[in-house]
Amino acid sequence: GPQTACHVIKDLCELHSQDVVGDDGNSDRPMFRVHVAQEGSVYRDAVNELMTKDIARIAQQQEEKDAAAETKVEEEGKYLATPSSALSSTSNSDVMEDPLLNNPLADHESDTRASEPNLEWDTALLLLVPLRLGLKSFNADTYRLPLAHTFALSQSVGFLGGTPRHALWYYGASSDGSKIYGLDPHTVQDAPQRRWIGDDEAEGTSFEIVLSDEYLRSVHCTYPSTMEMSRIDPSLALAFYCRDRADFDDLCAALADMKAEGKKFKMPELFSVADVSPDYCANESSALVDMMMASSLGQDDCAFDESFDGEGGRGAAEEDDEDDFVLL
Repeated sequence: GPQTACHVIKDLCELHSQDVVGDDGNSDRPMFRVHVAQEGSVYRDAVNELMTKDIARIAQQQEEKDAAAETKVEEEGKYLATPSSALSSTSNSDVMEDPLLNNPLADHESDTRASEPNLEWDTALLLLVPLRLGLKSFNADTYRLPLAHTFALSQSVGFLGGTPRHALWYYGASSDGSKIYGLDPHTVQDAPQRRWIGDDEAEGTSFEIVLSDEYLRSVHCTYPSTMEMSRIDPSLALAFYCRDRADFDDLCAALADMKAEGKKFKMPELFSVADVSPDYCANESSALVDMMMASSLGQDDCAFDESFDGEGGRGAAEEDDEDDFVLL
């Protein structure tokens, strides 16, 4: 389905970026990176971490080199400034490390550097958002207009969907959301012809691509594929292309405006955008404590009720001195 296709596109782009190696032996900057949003939610910190991981790694390596150089200079300065008698006396004793010089949180700060807002993106972003807009069929009454309005965004490059076992790439829709227009990616297009230019000692054999009028007509369709939006499969995947961080911020702002406008006309949002990814393990310990306290209070109330007999006196519960255990 569309979700599987999104992950395939992401894996292919990652494999291609690993195979591309520059003249200096280092990997060149990829053309773009692919982020697949999960559960209909786009988290900006996850996107920024993906788009700045190379810059963050280079910055971290440079910081480690600078820190090692500073430490070496400090050690050499201390060695030159310390008398020989002091060196002999301290060589047999334990040296206390200064926590200000050896910050235990340095590694954690370097790990979170990728999400800092001051790091610029080194390439473009292809954002893929798999969705399911309906259970067994597409809910046209609810999602027809919001889906059609996404094509108006400048970062939108359409969506992948259509009918089961025959997905198309749709690039536009009518203003009322009644029809959508797409291209069939299963159609194989012949490669253009190449013309030999000459041989160069530096660049080798050179060719130029011949884009004839006949070839240009073959890559355009006279009548685009149209389909009633109400007939599409509920599983689809939206796609957005952002050139840089500023373009991604503009997309988030436009989606926020669409959400505010949709509330006026009672149109739901197709997916949500949040600043920080949720940490589902953050309150795990406190939740367990609350469960244990609630269970203990319930057991105490039962023991208190059973400890009194009908006449208000102590019953058989007072004679039971065994400890109460709570089964979790």
